Amino acid sequence: MRNMRKWIYILLAGLLLVPLALLCKACAGTETGTRDQVQQIEPVAVEAPTWVDAAKKQGFATHGQYIAAQAIAMATSLYGPQKNMYYADDSTLAPAIAYWQRTCKNTDGSLCSAAQSGNLQCVEFVAAIFAALDDELPYIGDANQFWAHYQEQPGWQEIPTSALGTRAPTLGDIVTWSGGKTGHLALIVDLQPPMHGQDGYITVTQSDASDTFDQLTWHTNGHIDSWSGYTLQGFIHQQEIAPCLQLQATPTQLHWETLAAQAAVHYGIPSKYFLRQLCQSGFQATDSAGQVITNPTGASGIAQLPSKVAAQTPRCTINIVNNAPNCAQMPGSLPSGKGIDPTKPEEALPAAASVMSMLYEHYLQNMQAPQDGFRAYTMALAAYNAGTDTVDKAVKSCGKQQWLSCLDRMQPDHHTRNYVDTILGITT
Repeated sequence: MRNMRKWIYILLAGLLLVPLALLCKACAGTETGTRDQVQQIEPVAVEAPTWVDAAKKQGFATHGQYIAAQAIAMATSLYGPQKNMYYADDSTLAPAIAYWQRTCKNTDGSLCSAAQSGNLQCVEFVAAIFAALDDELPYIGDANQFWAHYQEQPGWQEIPTSALGTRAPTLGDIVTWSGGKTGHLALIVDLQPPMHGQDGYITVTQSDASDTFDQLTWHTNGHIDSWSGYTLQGFIHQQEIAPCLQLQATPTQLHWETLAAQAAVHYGIPSKYFLRQLCQSGFQATDSAGQVITNPTGASGIAQLPSKVAAQTPRCTINIVNNAPNCAQMPGSLPSGKGIDPTKPEEALPAAASVMSMLYEHYLQNMQAPQDGFRAYTMALAAYNAGTDTVDKAVKSCGKQQWLSCLDRMQPDHHTRNYVDTILGITT
């Protein structure tokens, strides 16, 4: 899955006006209907946004930026009149193709029609973007059903078009339209809100449309233009909220939550799982008596870092503002030396994200296949809890399919299995 970090960049080549007749989205059927009563500006085709810079990836502050960057990379691999064709050996799309092979295939093993090159549907494309980040969508169906299904979906927030005056969409948000046969789905990869009396825009990426990237005018009155025959329902935003903080959180915990999400993005791990991981300590550094929280294995602090791991962690990992994710291999990275204090959240949170990233990379290499990213992350979580020796022994003894059950049998209290299942949201 590390190919998801290798972004494809295209220099801005200007705007290309596209006649309305060409903006027929096969994903949503033929365009029909009338325009809104307000003066509308036709969406225009644009080149891939250029805000993504591999050298500055560590500056990402939100998971939404991470999603949008992945979307840009994958979208530039699509081609054809309806941008629904792709090459089966495209390394950038390898995680997507693996996802489709697992979730969208016929009884004979071939890909289902909605995921085949030449007929790639908008929903399958957007779903594959999230899957490539080990962050699979909870609902897959017709595009015009997304809005209804995500209204009550935990961890997701909807921004209807009527609320644009007070709430704004962000990078990585899913955009939904009703209309046509099955609606349409796209993802925001660039945006500029209206400012100082000037219109802004949102840039979306999509498949099964005449243009991979379209720019829609965002008017000063809050209206966002669209295509005739489609109704823009709104934006579906993935909330970066730790479950244990949803009902009540102190200002300090909210600060830690922000730092944790930034650290997860910086080190290339799914922020929602990292936040759930930190909930295993209750997102607390100390208990009600002021004592440092320590689990039965001796791991301590908000991130439950083992003392041995904390002592070996390069100190440069805690500086996510100025250092690259691989700061330990870059001479001059500060602070120098090894050893972080697991009792200090400002040190423990970025250090824990770095450790998870290294474990993830270790098991990705062990998988020897990009489509096994979710399994690799599961192994990384287990290793964080039980140690790499324990996980490696289970894999060696029972294989890559049954390793977790094998490990669980070694632990009468099932603490590692419970730890992994809770974080990944697995119910048994």
